[in-house]
Amino acid sequence: MSDARWNEVDNDVRSAVHHFSMAAKLHEKQGRCKDDFERYQVDMALMHAMQSGHMLQEERPSGESWHRDLVNRVSNALGDRPAILDSALGRAASETRFFRNLATRGYDTFSLERCEPAISAARVLVRGIPEAVSEFRRLDDPPANATRDAGARRDGDDGPPP
Repeated sequence: MSDARWNEVDNDVRSAVHHFSMAAKLHEKQGRCKDDFERYQVDMALMHAMQSGHMLQEERPSGESWHRDLVNRVSNALGDRPAILDSALGRAASETRFFRNLATRGYDTFSLERCEPAISAARVLVRGIPEAVSEFRRLDDPPANATRDAGARRDGDDGPPP
């Protein structure tokens, strides 16, 4: 993948981590709201933050279930490509996706209890997504000099020390 494309991926990861982190902070604030209006503001901000955490630049699958299909795509190995998300991160991404659907379609049915599993999942993603993407990048697109150096060592040349 080109360096420019990885820049977009890195920006998407930072954005997802930021939005999911803010959603978790908003969740903590929900029980401390002083009135209905403040609670409304916090609830709407939380729903928006959870939705925004999913705004990644991945080429999306087609069809009505494209969000689910995208989570499945990155949670499974495809041919020579390893899974980007391990099973725990895949489950967390699915949980936040479920909540995204609730936030998109269910403003009037929103409740604190219904968002708790998604907030827990968002925290898992905040902790794990940056490392998962970095590891995928290392495996999928190693720096050119690392590939060259590894090739030199295979040819019997000791090459530079690792």
